Amino acid sequence: DLDTLGQYYEPAIRLLRVDDRQSTRFALVLDVSGSMDDYGRRGRLHRAATRFVNDLILDGMELGIVQFSTDAEQLHPMVTVNDNSRQALAAVIPTQSAGWTAIGKGLKLALDMLGSGASGVGSGRLQGSTIVLITDGEENQNEPKIEEIMPELLKAGVRVDSIALSNGSDARLERISMESGGKCFYMKDNDSATNTAMETAFMGFVSQQRDVEIQTVTIMNREVIIIGDKPVTKRVIIDEELGKNTRFSLHSKDTDNLTVKFKAPDGQTYDQTHDKYKKLSAFKYIEFSVEDSPVGVWEVYIGQHRPTPDTPVASLTVTSDPRPTGANQTRKHPVRVNAFFGDLEVRYPATALVYADVRKGPNAIIGARVMATVERPDTDGDSQTPDVTVELWDD
Repeated sequence: DLDTLGQYYEPAIRLLRVDDRQSTRFALVLDVSGSMDDYGRRGRLHRAATRFVNDLILDGMELGIVQFSTDAEQLHPMVTVNDNSRQALAAVIPTQSAGWTAIGKGLKLALDMLGSGASGVGSGRLQGSTIVLITDGEENQNEPKIEEIMPELLKAGVRVDSIALSNGSDARLERISMESGGKCFYMKDNDSATNTAMETAFMGFVSQQRDVEIQTVTIMNREVIIIGDKPVTKRVIIDEELGKNTRFSLHSKDTDNLTVKFKAPDGQTYDQTHDKYKKLSAFKYIEFSVEDSPVGVWEVYIGQHRPTPDTPVASLTVTSDPRPTGANQTRKHPVRVNAFFGDLEVRYPATALVYADVRKGPNAIIGARVMATVERPDTDGDSQTPDVTVELWDD
């Protein structure tokens, strides 16, 4: 009876987490075998892992680091992430590589480390913890093998997300991730988009553990080719549900010769003179962040300081968090699209199946029109192979 209760208030309903298995505990398991020296893999691993530790994993989460080659070694025990521990964690990310590939040993040590927790032996919560496994090779050391450690991982309820850094990576990575409820990403050698793809993978590992309504959304993740002295313009749309902690990231081996500007929907332009513009030449990386972005279309201008005979290639990633609104600071669910292939690797003449999961919050969107743009593999080193755009069927 509204007369009895007084003024009616619309209830604020918040869905925080849809899977009780998810937690906020991570173990990085890093391959430092000799083959990691090939094709710059070790450098890419170091950059991505450092980025993960310094910027992507959230305060209050727990993290430990293990490396493996012929044997496995704990580089840092489980610790609660904060400003102080980030520095200590980043300092132990490996810079040297040698030896064979003992994936099973790395997984076993990570499982033991997760069991110890951040407060000493016995305090760890294995159920729902995540192992992030990064390797470029096939297991060639025993005791234990992958098959021997898998039952322990599954029994403990530990999720394994994996990144395969070459087509020589162990074929069992996909199965390990699939059976444990994780994801597997494949990175191609000599691919200009690999740095951005690795960061996107790391960000996905973290965001899938966060409360549903605040999970980060990847708005764009595209390769950009700059030809001559004509800058390239990319348009990025920020919907009304998004705009919190918006971040533009650009990776390129030609970072020092690139000029990048950002034009906001209100017409204001930002460049390297802005305090939120960050250039890390050592990591071939440029970032621009906006705490509270206006709604509308951003334009990103990418050009060269000095035209070169080579054709610079950059990878642009744009992410944003849902924006809190109202007195209760609740967040409207944005539309999220998760695209993936049916198989980790597709070799001609096999057919590549492309899927897209379209949701608004926990609810699937039916009847959406989804256009998928597929960046084809380079042909004979030609990075200008045209993309393929296809419309996906909603069946």
